[in-house]
Amino acid sequence: MKVLAISGSPRKGGNREILLLQALDGARQAEANVEFLRVAEKEINPCDGCNACRETGKCHIEDDMQAIYGKLLEADGIIFATPVFFGV
Repeated sequence: MKVLAISGSPRKGGNREILLLQALDGARQAEANVEFLRVAEKEINPCDGCNACRETGKCHIEDDMQAIYGKLLEADGIIFATPVFFGV
């Protein structure tokens, strides 16, 4: 089993990352193959709405997201940890 963990926080070592790494420890104990990814360390550009991906199945924007797409497809489980900076 492959588990991909994605941290969306801009803070390395922050609370969400600590919790995410704890979840990965549990996955490792269950003998899963795990991978940790920090979005803040990647160059990911926004979608420009060209819709070329609908025709070709591939985004024309060449950035780090191209490698992440493959990891997402290969993973049996994906864990997202994202910050909430504004709340009520």
